[in-house]
Amino acid sequence: MSYDASAGFPNKNDPSSTTSRHQSKKTVSILMVVIITALMVDMTFSTFSDILKEQSVSSFWRLVLFITTILTIYGAGQYFLLGFLKQISSGVRSKESYFNKLYNLLTIAQYIIAGILLLIIFQILLTSHYYIVSTIAATTISYALACIIMSLVSYRFFSWYKSSKDNTVLLYALASAMVAISTGSHLLTHNAILLEKPFVIDANLKQDFPEISQSTIGIIANVFLYANVLPLLLSFVLMYAGTILLLQHHSEKLGKIKFWIIICLPLISFLAGLLPTLLALPSGGFTFYNKNFVVFRVLSILSGTSGSILIGIAFLAIARTVCKIHQNSTMVDYLAIAGYGVMMLAISIETPMYQAPYPPFGVAASASIGLMCYLYGIGIYLSAISVSEDVKLRHAIRQYVIKESKLLDSIGTAEMEQQIEKTILKITKEQEGVLTEQTGVEPSLTEGEVKDYVETVLSEVKQMHNNYKEQQ
Repeated sequence: MSYDASAGFPNKNDPSSTTSRHQSKKTVSILMVVIITALMVDMTFSTFSDILKEQSVSSFWRLVLFITTILTIYGAGQYFLLGFLKQISSGVRSKESYFNKLYNLLTIAQYIIAGILLLIIFQILLTSHYYIVSTIAATTISYALACIIMSLVSYRFFSWYKSSKDNTVLLYALASAMVAISTGSHLLTHNAILLEKPFVIDANLKQDFPEISQSTIGIIANVFLYANVLPLLLSFVLMYAGTILLLQHHSEKLGKIKFWIIICLPLISFLAGLLPTLLALPSGGFTFYNKNFVVFRVLSILSGTSGSILIGIAFLAIARTVCKIHQNSTMVDYLAIAGYGVMMLAISIETPMYQAPYPPFGVAASASIGLMCYLYGIGIYLSAISVSEDVKLRHAIRQYVIKESKLLDSIGTAEMEQQIEKTILKITKEQEGVLTEQTGVEPSLTEGEVKDYVETVLSEVKQMHNNYKEQQ
């Protein structure tokens, strides 16, 4: 990327920089869509494995599809995502030791999981079966990481809310906390249910979802319903509500009625699909995977996925708006990471493995939830830090302009305004370096934005002075 030597800001007029960045973003977008598609395929075949087992679907082609999704998500997908995260978070990892440790832990965990998944593939190809402990190991590692990461994300959101008092931030903080609770309890319930399965899983095993109730698995059913399922549902509703607040400014462009129909339809459909499950909660039963309610299952999965994608699109829409103002803004990358992250996280966390399907569709998505949590968490954190730094820079600019405005009264020349602007650009460059050194995150303000803000503040100051003189 090319920089303007006079001020240290990205040079928007450099064609090679803009073209290269545009091509890079296009490549990232295509790869993200491929990974999301693979996750959706994995989730679909896992969620409806009990139905598909009864259909005349060739076992050969199911195995080919299973291996393809594994290689897409944990082959090219993992290699790309880890490299992308390493590059985008290099600054913050150099300043925040726990982020660096978390990334290193994530990398080690992902390669261990990749090894386990390759083992499962070889087991199926060579022996036509796999061991249930393999899927338990892969998903346990990933869900433990997810719980840790989402706890940290929630903590960051709550810290941010204390200073901002923004309701959107509060909703995302609560949603992240609910995901942390759900993934944490999942470690207990998921493993307890799978350990009831045979040690060896093959094509002859019945692939119906287990009945989850107090009469079948005892207290584990209560933990599953109230510490796993319920927090997960609440996280979706809370995150959805936060996204509505983010997108409210688009209501004027679409029209309020159309806006609320588009926004509310996925949420209403999602809750409608869960109606039998919600009605059964007080009795301690879980009917979501009951074949008699398969229509509700389809409705809920379609609505939940579309709603999650809508949440991700909200972040991408904001990123696109920022990009229109300034193509080289780092904020665009941070928001895009958060957007893609929330889509992949939602799909991964909706993918079941309780029925131990053969081949084990769902294991790739379930085992990637830790990576998706990190992708979402780092995107949100970098966005928050960048916004905070921009606020600090704008505050410093305003304070300096107000302080120097007294000279404008006595001199009042264009030369004086130019001198103030030149000095502010120098100060901003220095402050930008200090903030980047402290946090490892670059502020997104550009030279053009600084100049525009200086002009705005100068106009405000002049107006205040004129009003004061008129009152005298």
